[in-house]
Amino acid sequence: MEELHRQARATLNRRGVRFFRVGGVSSIGLWSAEDGPEVREALAVLRLDGLPVRFLDGDGIGRESG
Repeated sequence: MEELHRQARATLNRRGVRFFRVGGVSSIGLWSAEDGPEVREALAVLRLDGLPVRFLDGDGIGRESG
């Protein structure tokens, strides 16, 4: 399991995923071009898939994805 977590963290780092707080809520910062199954699977492995995703481009930090 430790190796799976390491791989998931490496995937998120490679894709430029960042974690921050917006309005007191922990959120995931993600460039829309980097969103996809690999990132979503890595988030699920780390049990972070319940956090809101905030896209860092497009309409800006205010645009959310479920």
